[in-house]
Amino acid sequence: LSSAGLYWKLGLACAALGSVLTVVGPFAAQRQYASTSVLRFTASGPNELDLGPVFAVEQEVLSRTSLSGIIQRPELNLYRSERERVPLEDVINGMRMRDLKVLVDRRDGRSVVLKISYHYPDRGKAQAVVQNVVDRFANSFVWQAGVNSHMRGATPIRENLEVIEPPTRPVVAADQHRLRTILFGSFLGLLLGVFAAFFVKQPRRAIIVASAWLVGCIAGVACSFLMTPRYISSATMRIVPHDHLSGTAEGRQWLERLTRQVVGQGAVKYHLSSDGTAVELELTNRDPSKAQSDLHRTCTKLVDAGRAEIQGTDRPGSVLHSGIVEFVDNASLPVTPAFPNRMVVGLMLGFGTALAAGWMMFKPRRQLVAA
Repeated sequence: LSSAGLYWKLGLACAALGSVLTVVGPFAAQRQYASTSVLRFTASGPNELDLGPVFAVEQEVLSRTSLSGIIQRPELNLYRSERERVPLEDVINGMRMRDLKVLVDRRDGRSVVLKISYHYPDRGKAQAVVQNVVDRFANSFVWQAGVNSHMRGATPIRENLEVIEPPTRPVVAADQHRLRTILFGSFLGLLLGVFAAFFVKQPRRAIIVASAWLVGCIAGVACSFLMTPRYISSATMRIVPHDHLSGTAEGRQWLERLTRQVVGQGAVKYHLSSDGTAVELELTNRDPSKAQSDLHRTCTKLVDAGRAEIQGTDRPGSVLHSGIVEFVDNASLPVTPAFPNRMVVGLMLGFGTALAAGWMMFKPRRQLVAA
């Protein structure tokens, strides 16, 4: 059997094996169940639906304070083992990024449909979390003419809310990212097959390359401890100049201009929400307490600047005569460093060391053949 044929056969065989393992593996692992619900918000009058209040309530429901309350409810007690290993802040971020989704399913001028989904190993708790999120939407309040949600004059959002599909109780486990997992398993299997063929043909060199990779990984992890850790503090604020501008391009431009004016070109990074009614701020620093305090100071400046501009335009004929400036999430105190990722550093250095070892071994042979 030629070298090329051996590489192809072992590579493809291991790729197929990797695909099979990625299909069968999830059935042996902890299964995830997905509960969903569909909500529809409809304008109460003849005008088009103002999406600003809807997205504002969504931000409150998905805030750290709200999700922390859901996670720690005694009857739910979500992520119990994970909370014993990592800080609650990281658990909340993982819940928002991985398990809990609130997506716009469809929208028109008069209504918007939101789809809520949540994945969790316990099907009963998955349904209970979605029901809790739906209840929080229904029990929230929206502002009217610049009146904050905690003041008199706020309107219950339930008057414009319709639950099209109540929270479902999942029966069959959900397949999350199945295609992506299969492709990843196939790629790893292919690499393993190529290395197996290389080991069969040239075992001594294969052992040297594998040893170089292992040494590189260990050295990379050791070097990562010498790197200065970086912590990220985050905060979310809702700033709306006027209820008629919420969710519009003009309101988004106003908020972006105000944020850029306060933040400038400093270390604080910002990102505006899709509807332009909220801004997420992040600050990276080697000291977690300093990251939190500096970000809180920036948020305070943004609050003062927003209120001053809104109040400064409080005159007849102005479109910015009322608005909302409030915190959705205060500046967080980071516990786990965002940099360096020791696993990534180790794998990258190990891969580079293995490539260098292979190149050094095959370089003399190529030069001899060329001669």
